[in-house]
Amino acid sequence: LGQMAVHGAMAGYSGITCGKIYEQYVYLPIHAITQQRGKRVNPQGRWFSRMKEATGQPDFKPDQESEPTSPAPGGSTINVLE
Repeated sequence: LGQMAVHGAMAGYSGITCGKIYEQYVYLPIHAITQQRGKRVNPQGRWFSRMKEATGQPDFKPDQESEPTSPAPGGSTINVLE
């Protein structure tokens, strides 16, 4: 992929990026890529779950669900979200 980018630059192309589509390396215009709507992945879905398992990524949920608190002037704590 990097080699294709260098070949495109040496050929004088600008405003392009390289990609692999159906086992073929192609030059893609950047304006056509940036005008496309982004794809979203459901983080609770099966696809995301399989990707996490395959790549060995940890679960990023916090260990304990605790509310942040800050000390009050009298020495007790108050909930800062209220």
